[in-house]
This record gives sequence, structure tokens and C-alpha cells, in this order.
Amino acid sequence: MTVVDADTGRGITSTDLSVGPKVAVVGMRGLEVFRTSDALERAFGPAYFGFDDVPYRPIETLV
Repeated sequence: MTVVDADTGRGITSTDLSVGPKVAVVGMRGLEVFRTSDALERAFGPAYFGFDDVPYRPIETLV
């Protein structure tokens, strides 16, 4: 996912996010190295962030 300014399309980093500006959140397919079972378990999957009951689903299956 990336956050962009809704008017210009310019990327906004997490340190620059604030209340007020209109933004768009864009989801995109991640690199294969981040989608392996090992990577999902160790650092990138929902369970790593405490969402044990949420299964990983590739974004291309959601849109």
C-alpha cells in the first residue's frame, strides 16, 4: 500500500501524514520475496502484526 495526495498523486510518507489533506490509498502487488511463507510468517503477514485470525490474501484476489 502507498498513500498519495488525492489531487497531485504525489507520495506521502508516514511521517508526513496529518489530519485534513485528502489522500488516496493505493494497493499494489508486493515483490515475490515478501510473499513467501517464510517472509509472511517472520515479518510481513497479518499474524506478525497481531492479526492471528486474519489470513493473508494476495491483493490481486481482492480486486
